[in-house]
Amino acid sequence: MQDNMVKQGQHFQESLAQTQRKQEERTRKRVNEFEKTEKVKNKEQHSKNLVNKKTQLEQSEEEYKMNHPYLGSQIDFNG
Repeated sequence: MQDNMVKQGQHFQESLAQTQRKQEERTRKRVNEFEKTEKVKNKEQHSKNLVNKKTQLEQSEEEYKMNHPYLGSQIDFNG
């Protein structure tokens, strides 16, 4: 009878440990999935920022070329 009580206690401990392992595994999976989505979001945001910086740089270069006082038709060839 005492052996049965010990076996039930061991069985209960094993099942409790198993459920805890499963729960920890689920939380790890959730954290890993969250990190993956965050990395993807960060990559997308970084690529958008690069595109925005590139277009801003191109626009500023175009404005500089258009507004430069020494470029254009006013060239002195008498030098």
